Amino acid sequence: MKKNNKNDTSNCIALGLALGLVFGSAFHYPGMGLVFGLCFGTIIGQSLERKNRKKRKIIWTRRINKYWDAVLKQNKIQLRTFFHKDAYIRWHCTNEHFTVDEFIQANCDYPGQWDGHIERTEYLHDLIITVVH
Repeated sequence: MKKNNKNDTSNCIALGLALGLVFGSAFHYPGMGLVFGLCFGTIIGQSLERKNRKKRKIIWTRRINKYWDAVLKQNKIQLRTFFHKDAYIRWHCTNEHFTVDEFIQANCDYPGQWDGHIERTEYLHDLIITVVH
């Protein structure tokens, strides 16, 4: 199986079915082998997907913490590493729209020292929402 494959369950089901069919045929029960293989493949695939989800969540949590640390420290160089050069940022509450350079200027040239912390992080499929005070 490929590393970082997003569909571990289907790969494991296919592998389980193939192994189950071989196992069942060896003992003259191909149908039973397929059932065994399907169950085995589903269980292993779901286990791998859960493990991968946890790993991705840990990686993204670290990245989010680094991002907010750069914002609070007003670190222009580090903050730039979190954005694609053509990205744009929207502040929906004020209806403002920024390029990366404008966003960094707005955050880093704001007078005074900043302080804050992440109050909550929510993960929903490919969407991550942070509540920061």
